[in-house]
Amino acid sequence: MILTFSDPALAQAVGSPDLLSQTWPVAVGEVMLLLHVLRMAAPTLLNALATGLVRIIAPRTAEASSRIMLSYKAVILSAVAKGENDAEVLSPHLVPDGVSRLEIAELFVGGQPALRKVAG
Repeated sequence: MILTFSDPALAQAVGSPDLLSQTWPVAVGEVMLLLHVLRMAAPTLLNALATGLVRIIAPRTAEASSRIMLSYKAVILSAVAKGENDAEVLSPHLVPDGVSRLEIAELFVGGQPALRKVAG
């Protein structure tokens, strides 16, 4: 699966093992494993879910959206789900086999947003 980041600072933090360790010293392994499982999932999110490691957090509203939240242990990832031709996938939690790309907007570790930690 293809992962992109909507924020350059988050992409930089995730792309550097040293910065990743500084940003999330307690949960660095969990962050790395979640991202690794998602990257290796081919061709869709359904393959990542099949590992049993990654879970979908069900949306709290019935409103159709392309936003999806995934978790592994204390790490939660918020992203825009995309499919063929980079089109947004509505209600991706219902059609994980249609999600081949995630545009990651935020990571939360222990409930704390990563962007605030990266920026601070």
